[in-house]
Amino acid sequence: MYNQRRFPSLVFTLVCAYRALLPRVDVPRVCWWDSAANAVLYGRAAATAAELLWAVQLAVVMERLSRDEW
Repeated sequence: MYNQRRFPSLVFTLVCAYRALLPRVDVPRVCWWDSAANAVLYGRAAATAAELLWAVQLAVVMERLSRDEW
């Protein structure tokens, strides 16, 4: 059960680090470094995955709170 909280938080942290190291403004497609890893598609896909895993992590915490399994 520990991995249910650990994996989503790990992915969320890694995506935040990725987006912090390669910042961009998505709409006008402005970026600091011109690289394939700085593409808008990759940044948005990583952000979407991180947000979904954040929701999973919150759901696990709320489910455990409702069962009082801490």
